[in-house]
Amino acid sequence: MITEYDIEYHPQTGDEKNFQAMVARQQPGYWSWNKFYRSSYGKAYHARIIRPTFNKRSRISLSVDKAPEGYSFPPPIDPPLKATLNEERKQFFLYCLNRLRKDVGNRHLYLLDTSDKSILNLKDTADNRRWVLREFGEDNKQSVSFIDFESFVRNTPDGRKFYLDYDDHWSAAGHAAAGAMLWKKMSIKE
Repeated sequence: MITEYDIEYHPQTGDEKNFQAMVARQQPGYWSWNKFYRSSYGKAYHARIIRPTFNKRSRISLSVDKAPEGYSFPPPIDPPLKATLNEERKQFFLYCLNRLRKDVGNRHLYLLDTSDKSILNLKDTADNRRWVLREFGEDNKQSVSFIDFESFVRNTPDGRKFYLDYDDHWSAAGHAAAGAMLWKKMSIKE
């Protein structure tokens, strides 16, 4: 099944009004009950305690699998022969990757997975998006290189140091490690 995807932005009715409201909310002098609630511990308490109690999806997203002693995250699996990501999601992902590859022209494309902690806290599976990136890199070896940052973090004792404590973004150590992996891959390529 070949599907044509369109990832261009198409404004909807009311988008301009919503954008202006968002800009107004970001101003230092703006005040509302909603802003007060979201910046208080009430919102965090609702998200971490109340919602998971009544919502199975929230409970699952906050679940954590046990990691081996001394490690922050469960170990990675051996790379599967084929990624088992949902076929429709995989096709869209491959469409985007092919489009990106065409956009860089004849230059080499380096793909680095940036898995967040919600993925890292769970056991590694074959339906992880990074395996699609790996397959894409294998299928296009001449023009694409895949760097498996997630497996590196899973194999590193105290892998949490690569992420900010209360955020899914990389810490300074994470950026340094990813940069070193990228530099090594680029040095080998040349």
